Amino acid sequence: MTSANDNTPATKFPALKELREFDLEIDFVNRDELEMEYHSRGEFPTAEIERRTAEGREEVKGEAALEEIEELIQQISLHSELLPEEVIDKILAYLNISKEEVKSLELEVDFKKGDKIKGDI
Repeated sequence: MTSANDNTPATKFPALKELREFDLEIDFVNRDELEMEYHSRGEFPTAEIERRTAEGREEVKGEAALEEIEELIQQISLHSELLPEEVIDKILAYLNISKEEVKSLELEVDFKKGDKIKGDI
């Protein structure tokens, strides 16, 4: 028998448990855009991913967005000791994006213990 707590966000998305906020905005040279947002206020976090391309716009919200952002955080081994440049390089590598494709990038990560990572291109 499982307890009711087995489906809490911290249990379901362990890579996100240390984060208060994760905001990533990438504008591409070809005019495509990618935005990833995660906010943890209270017991239930929110997440949204928006991709805009010449073909149209795609939005991912709720649990699907939480899963996608959690996978990114887990794969890049995000922690507060990383330099902003390291985090940006890891994100771009994970997303298979070269710096030449990026017109601008803004990243802001707030950890629950108070540390922050901010960076841009």
